[in-house]
Amino acid sequence: MRWRVGIDEAGYGPTLGPLVMALTATGWPDGTDLLEDGWSSLSQIIQPVAVGRSRTKDSRLIVGDSKKIKVLSGGHQRLGAPWRTLFHTDLPAELSADDFISKVDCLGRDELLAEPWWRCGHPVVLVANCGASQLGNNSQMKPLFRAIILVVAVEHFNAICRQSGSKGAVTGNGWISLLSRFLGTVADGDVVEVLADKQGGRDRYGSMLLEATSGAGWVIPEREGAAESIYRCTGLPYDLRLKVTPRAEASCPNVALASMIAKHMRDTTMEVFHSFWAALVPGLQPTAGYPGDAIRYIEAIQPVAERLGIAMNRLRRER
Repeated sequence: MRWRVGIDEAGYGPTLGPLVMALTATGWPDGTDLLEDGWSSLSQIIQPVAVGRSRTKDSRLIVGDSKKIKVLSGGHQRLGAPWRTLFHTDLPAELSADDFISKVDCLGRDELLAEPWWRCGHPVVLVANCGASQLGNNSQMKPLFRAIILVVAVEHFNAICRQSGSKGAVTGNGWISLLSRFLGTVADGDVVEVLADKQGGRDRYGSMLLEATSGAGWVIPEREGAAESIYRCTGLPYDLRLKVTPRAEASCPNVALASMIAKHMRDTTMEVFHSFWAALVPGLQPTAGYPGDAIRYIEAIQPVAERLGIAMNRLRRER
């Protein structure tokens, strides 16, 4: 099996709410004649989205950077469409928040369920643009699709920042956890090609890759710089390569899919977050949790949080 893997995040900048990271993978059977352009390989079911535009008569799954998808009509549901289209085609169109995170592969699930604002019955509505069965006529040549999400609750986010002294350690740790989880599922002899966005000003990812493989092999840097960082691993039962580059979603549909489902999960958690506080603070308007608007929201909910005995370090990020 040849795997193409993408990793991305949503919610790194806000003051309120969890950080969500996602990994998506497409696995092609041995012998498949793959095009180097990942978008072309999935062109029968994926419609790349231009900025704020999509073909309304095109039934393919709309895929792109989550910021571009969000501005389309029904943007939130479009962000979540890959769940029922590719990754979990047996999911119902509507289910509770608890059922949703129990059915998808979610790291950090227990932390999320322990949040004081989590409302397990909050509805999650999912749509599907098309079926993965639309890809080709030969069932032996159809890819497998996998997705893993990681939710980092605020209290855990703050603890990592305090321990490491760096906000970037949160995404670094998440990146390692996601890739490690996925690599634990691949078979001997598989080929794994990973593409991810640059993390801030970081150019070196060898130590992260070594940790994700539990130090089982050798990491060989082929290139490390601002434009791209490329690595290959030897000594593993599978072939592993990593490329980290700015704006990776433009060149890899798996990164774009990761961006979409990470943003969908992040937005879903913020819907649940707001529904809890709106029931206690009449007239409270929702928030995306970014620093400017977070001040307004925190001022409104803090008196209630104090009465309920909810510490603010469970709600507000320190960085």
